[in-house]
Amino acid sequence: MSEAHRRPKQPLLIRDRLLSATIDLLVEEGIGAVTLNSVATRAGVSKGGLQHHFSNKEELLEALSAKVLQHFTGQVATLAESDTDAQGRNTRAYLRASADGFAESGERELWKAAMMLIMARPEFRTPYQEWESGSLNTDLAQCEDPVGLLLCRLAADGLWLADLLGHRAIPPAQRAELVRRLEQLTHCRPQQA
Repeated sequence: MSEAHRRPKQPLLIRDRLLSATIDLLVEEGIGAVTLNSVATRAGVSKGGLQHHFSNKEELLEALSAKVLQHFTGQVATLAESDTDAQGRNTRAYLRASADGFAESGERELWKAAMMLIMARPEFRTPYQEWESGSLNTDLAQCEDPVGLLLCRLAADGLWLADLLGHRAIPPAQRAELVRRLEQLTHCRPQQA
């Protein structure tokens, strides 16, 4: 019996290694470098082992895109649930999740990979666009200032992108004041019936 047959199977760990290898390849070499062979080699698994989880490159990239979306929407949902003010809560959560920087280990690489993926493959934008639109529309239904909510989200996107690219260092006190001022845009009056 070979060593591979005696090893305990850990499908979730292998799946995570495959996704991590995909992220590394996207960030270091671009989408063209992501092949089943290169991902399997980088992850230290056989191509057959990779295909047990992802039958083709498309499934692998879809899984990565879904992982990114799930990660961000989970952050936003957690922040929104802890917010006691219903008006603008989704937009405040969106801002806070975006402005939080990249506190978790490896998060910057995850987001870089996501940006490269959606730049190369626009169809991966659709699930995010649908989620974001629904999140914003929930706030818009309760608020008289749709421009303020949209402005807050666009500023959050800009702050997130500046963090991702690392081209603008914002001192912590200034960052906190920036977030505070943007949050003011989300505390809007309820829609009149």
